[in-house]
Amino acid sequence: MFLICAVCGFDSTGANQDTTMLKRGMANHRLKVSGLSLGGYLGKCLRLRVTNTTQKELKVTVDPGLIFTADDSVEKTAGQPLVTWGNETLVLKPSETRELEVNTFCGNLNAHCPRKNLAFSYAKQADTLLIKALVYGRENGLNSSLMQSGVWAFTNHMGYNTVYGGSEMQANMLSTFIADLTHKVKPEYYKQYKQFNKSGEAVYNKDSVKIVVPLKWSHEAGGQMFVTVYKENGDIYKKIEADRSIDKTGYTVLVEFNPHKDLNGAYIVEARDKNNKVWQRKLVDVDFEYRGY
Repeated sequence: MFLICAVCGFDSTGANQDTTMLKRGMANHRLKVSGLSLGGYLGKCLRLRVTNTTQKELKVTVDPGLIFTADDSVEKTAGQPLVTWGNETLVLKPSETRELEVNTFCGNLNAHCPRKNLAFSYAKQADTLLIKALVYGRENGLNSSLMQSGVWAFTNHMGYNTVYGGSEMQANMLSTFIADLTHKVKPEYYKQYKQFNKSGEAVYNKDSVKIVVPLKWSHEAGGQMFVTVYKENGDIYKKIEADRSIDKTGYTVLVEFNPHKDLNGAYIVEARDKNNKVWQRKLVDVDFEYRGY
């Protein structure tokens, strides 16, 4: 008997436990799932109630990119779909029901934040490209606000130059990944919007935008660099005294344009050393809809 058990290599608990992704479990009716909004859209904003309908213990993993929509007819039309980040796990005994709070993103930037205690149901899974971006973000520990801007690039077709937030290093990682994934050219500069995560209110305001222009140069050039913004005609618009960050690739300075301070128009942003050598130059089209005056 001992030899037989040793060859088997598992105990009775392991033998009776199955693993399943949440989507698959719903599709083959091994799981019943309903959702309840916790208010807002970014973070743990959806509580799932999961029932194991089988006579086996199930270990359930939440898929990335599952889209849940509100059951209420008014909310379903004008409300906010919630998109799972994925990777949460739950173990269910036979016929057991448990609850699990999952991390979500906003699936429609033109809708408002879900109110608390709205019933949500599973609708579908997002497309393959968004799923790959969500997995990349999870595996690399990317900032959730940055990931939200990445989600909007897919769900609302926002320009890839709006994929920005968190640290400059993380923003560069995600924008590079999405550009490679979609076979697009990586943006030279970014538009960053403030995100609002208050229950029942708009998720963002297009008037809250600022333009961020990263300038980078190698260690060879050193930290003594003059960063200047020129008008299209060559006149100096402003000199930049922003702090430099440094990493293994070199130096970075972030040049910002704000609708409350800067005029619309075409600009040239340059980094020059003390010998007047240009180490980086970018052309920037400032086109704020809201002037802020």
